[in-house]
Amino acid sequence: SYNNSYHSSVRCAPFEALYGRKCRSPITWAEVEEGQLIGTELVQETIEKISQIKDRLKAARDRQKSYADKRRKPLEFSEGITMDFVTKLPRTSSGHDTISVIVDRLTKSTYFLPMRKDYKMDRLARLYLNEIIARHGVQILILSDRDSRFTSRF
Repeated sequence: SYNNSYHSSVRCAPFEALYGRKCRSPITWAEVEEGQLIGTELVQETIEKISQIKDRLKAARDRQKSYADKRRKPLEFSEGITMDFVTKLPRTSSGHDTISVIVDRLTKSTYFLPMRKDYKMDRLARLYLNEIIARHGVQILILSDRDSRFTSRF
């Protein structure tokens, strides 16, 4: 909207001083302060103009929303953990020759658990319980390249 207030210094409104004419209302396109809403025709015309303005604003919002939706990428969260084993390592002084690598897929936190290749599944499960579940709780999904023997123990 424009400033249509009368200024005594220029003896007119700023819009009139700049453009040489009175500001027209966007609803009726009649000059401001020129006429009054009289009769049902003017009321109906005003309602139609308001409806047109609403439709144009809705179309502009829809275009902006469509553009934003095209640029927006859906968020995907990977939940659960992945588990893998690094084998055939030189034996340490404590007898470990394998590392169990566990990665939280959401936070990318990584745990390296030393173990031996000949550990049975119950010992591996106990190691997992003591080191991972004790800190983070039970995971929803466990991905491993091993067979289902590990996850079936839980």
